[in-house]
Amino acid sequence: MKFSLLASILASTASSAAVRRQSTNCTTNTNSTSPSSSSALYFLDNNPSNSSIVSLLISPDGTLSNPILHSTNGTGSIGLSAANNGTPVETDSLFSQDSVVVSGTNLFTINAGSNTLAHFLIDPSSPQNLTLSSTTSTLGTFPNAVAFSPELSMVCVLHTGAPSTGVSCFKLDPTTNEISVLDPECSFIPLPSINQTEANQPATGPPNTASDILFNPSSTHLFVTTKGDPSSSTPGSVFSIPITNSSFGPLQESQPESLLLEFSMTFLNDSSAVITDPSFGAALVDTSSPENITLAKRTEIPDQKATCWSVYSDEKQEIYVADNANKDITVLDAGSGEIKRVIKGPEGAEGSLDLVLFGERLYVLQAASGISVLDVEGGEEEVVQSLDLGEVGDRRGWMGMGVFRGMQGSD
Repeated sequence: MKFSLLASILASTASSAAVRRQSTNCTTNTNSTSPSSSSALYFLDNNPSNSSIVSLLISPDGTLSNPILHSTNGTGSIGLSAANNGTPVETDSLFSQDSVVVSGTNLFTINAGSNTLAHFLIDPSSPQNLTLSSTTSTLGTFPNAVAFSPELSMVCVLHTGAPSTGVSCFKLDPTTNEISVLDPECSFIPLPSINQTEANQPATGPPNTASDILFNPSSTHLFVTTKGDPSSSTPGSVFSIPITNSSFGPLQESQPESLLLEFSMTFLNDSSAVITDPSFGAALVDTSSPENITLAKRTEIPDQKATCWSVYSDEKQEIYVADNANKDITVLDAGSGEIKRVIKGPEGAEGSLDLVLFGERLYVLQAASGISVLDVEGGEEEVVQSLDLGEVGDRRGWMGMGVFRGMQGSD
């Protein structure tokens, strides 16, 4: 598996505007569009010195511009490579999907070095403007992913560091935006089978790390994926936690057949999800019985090296999966799980990490210092833009992807 790539930054088809930095008390962005079309894209700069959310303006044609940095009031942390003698990884610094989550006018992210949850409020009329609402201790070590349920007003954080690997959950007051621990008597749920030691600071991976955390569509269960260890043929796991009236039931563990390195998990509906696995590609799993998740379809992706991230289009019934060592995006049919086509990424992207879908545009965080904007309609020109973000800073810590969809909503 290839989890570290070349560090060179190649020319893009569109140059970025000058980087702007904003303090917590943001000023109005004079470059914003009208409320009916104003949209923005966000990713995390997981910087050990000063972590930030980077926001970019989405134009009506789907192209990106005007990167602005917003401090998360904390520090990031770069994971260490198990394959390269514990040296810092070049990409995928958190070994996870969902390090940035956008819902309505809320943006949640984590500070892996400070062990805090950062909550931002988005200005819907100028969504590049973010106001830091709060930072809250996550109660664990090396937080690397976050989940939010608007139905439950619940925020949950995944951790993959020693000595505290597990899940903590919080309540968001939708009126005051205050965040509080959900249940002081059961504030942290440990995860078994993650083999990190106190010497592993930061976390060492990708094997033996927690990967993703998310609610199912009906918010009746919270799910977590963890990676196994290929060196010992130890499988990873999918954990589910039932939720009733904001109270948790017992932790339930499944190990679907033939999965080894469960990375991202993306729900298609309450009964079905896709899980990426960089040991072979991706798999559809049956989640209709959350206490016993089973394999429905195993899809081997030819020449894959690190297939780790995914996003689903309900409208198109397609799943888009990204490989850290491949600039192209593999498209799966959501019904059969079979490979449907491949969307060619731009030359120089080096690889594809976190991604998000917005209309006919797929936004992909490159292994190089940039973002690919791809057309999912299958037109002659699939690459709409390859935005060079070299001037934003060090690519090593860039993780996560979220989008605010103007006045139409968010994802």
